Formats: sequence, C-alpha cells, structure tokens
Amino acid sequence: LPQVLSTANQTLYIIFFIFVFMVLGSSNETTTLPPETQEEPKTALENYRDMTNYEFVLEITEQKDSNETNHSYNGKTDGEVTIINDTYYLKDNIIYEIVGEQIRITLVEINLFKLKPANLYELINLGELNYETKFADESMEKSYLVPLKDVIKNFKGEDIADPKTTIEIKYKEENNNITSIELDLSNYQKHYYENTDIYNVKITYNNIGNVETLKQDYQVLTSS
Repeated sequence: LPQVLSTANQTLYIIFFIFVFMVLGSSNETTTLPPETQEEPKTALENYRDMTNYEFVLEITEQKDSNETNHSYNGKTDGEVTIINDTYYLKDNIIYEIVGEQIRITLVEINLFKLKPANLYELINLGELNYETKFADESMEKSYLVPLKDVIKNFKGEDIADPKTTIEIKYKEENNNITSIELDLSNYQKHYYENTDIYNVKITYNNIGNVETLKQDYQVLTSS
C-alpha cells in the first residue's frame, strides 16, 4: 500500500508540474508585447511648419512702371507674437503699430500673417514640384509652382477662375531645416495692380529656438 501511495504521489507531482509549466507558458504568451514602432523623423517642411521661435529678415523687392523699390525688415517671433522692426506687433491675426508702450491697429499692404511658416507650408502643399537642386554641401533648393487661384483664396478668401497662372515658392534646405524661402508674388500683385512688373518676397531665418520671450502687455489705443 505505501508503494501504491508513493506512486500516486509521484503521479500527482508530475501532473502538478505539467500544469505549472502550461500556466507559465500561457502567461508568457499573453504578456509578450509587440515591438515598439519608431516614429518617423520629421521632414524639413514639417519642421518648418512647426517653427514658432525664430528671428528673420523680410525683404521685399517691388517694381512698378520700371521703378524699383526695396524694403528690408528685421523681426522676431515667439509663439503667437511677432515684432517687426520694433514698429509692428502681430498677434491674434491683428497687425498693430507700436507707439511707445502702446499699440494701435494699422493696415499694411500684405497680410504678414500669411507669410508665417505654418501658412506657407500649406501653400507649398498646394503646389507642384518645379525643380530640385542639390549642392556639394548637402544643402538643397526646391521650387514649387502654386496656382494663383489658391494663393488668392488663401490670402484674400476670394475665388477667381484662373486655372493656369501660378506663383513660385522656393526654399533653401539645410540639415533638415528651411533656412530661407522666396515667393515670386508678381502675378499676385498684377491681379490687383496692372502696373506691377515684379514683386518678390524673401524671408531668411536664424536663431531658431533661441528667441527670448517677447513683450505682450501693451495697452491698445482705440483711436489714432
């Protein structure tokens, strides 16, 4: 009888261990996690779209009736605030003129908010690649042709029936960042002012991510 009991105990032990191994094996299968998917790195255009802290130089070249004028502006952007030449204050889609410690609403010829990276990114995506040039230092230049009707819709909210006319947007790309961008807005200006020959806008970016917090506590003047 003791031998029978011993044999029975051994059988129970074997069944017990088989059960334990089965449970552990099942547990390992259910807790195994799939390998983490690595996030795709951003493209230069996506980095540009998300750029909200930078200094810039805005240059505008205009030619009307064979008379050329050139204007250059230095600016800083920090988040939703942009200050240009310590003269213009841009916030919440309103352009102000800085007057001492106060600001007043003003009008400028071109909506400067439309020249911010996020909006120019949207315009580029509406265009077609015109050319791409790679340089020896691994930088590159890309040119896109954007339908004029899309630019006017974006800038002015107006619809026009002109499927063929385009404007060119080209940019310089270095180390996966856009360092400068140029817009040939001649056709855009000609749509409103027939005597326009040339209207070019160039923006050069620097000090990206290192701009100090800009002043925001201006008092708004209600009259000029």
